[in-house]
Amino acid sequence: MLTDLLLALSNAALYATNPVAVWHYRRRFGRLPHVSDPQRYSERVLWRKIVDHNPKFVVFSDKLATKEYCQRICPDLSVPRTLWIGEDADAIPEEVLRGDVFVKANHGYNFNYRVRGGRVDRAALKET
Repeated sequence: MLTDLLLALSNAALYATNPVAVWHYRRRFGRLPHVSDPQRYSERVLWRKIVDHNPKFVVFSDKLATKEYCQRICPDLSVPRTLWIGEDADAIPEEVLRGDVFVKANHGYNFNYRVRGGRVDRAALKET
């Protein structure tokens, strides 16, 4: 009972001090987050944004920065090559899309496009 009250008060304080982050969460997921006692992955990520200010979190939230960090810390570690970096899928050179490759967006998760045998649908790639 006391624990529930403390968690509710903690959530209220976090909502009050981070209204924009809470509003974005509510808009995206259709519910208020349990920031003070996160159970879902999305709530844990929000907790990290609001409460945990570890600078490595920023690095590990970025695929390219994570690869650079890993190569710097463990130079003998095998890390997949990055063939191209850019902001427009139309600008990806044809030679990069030959063979079997993955195109991975860096702005979020689940934005991957797999190219098999050089067969690529540019419209589907751009949409993804």
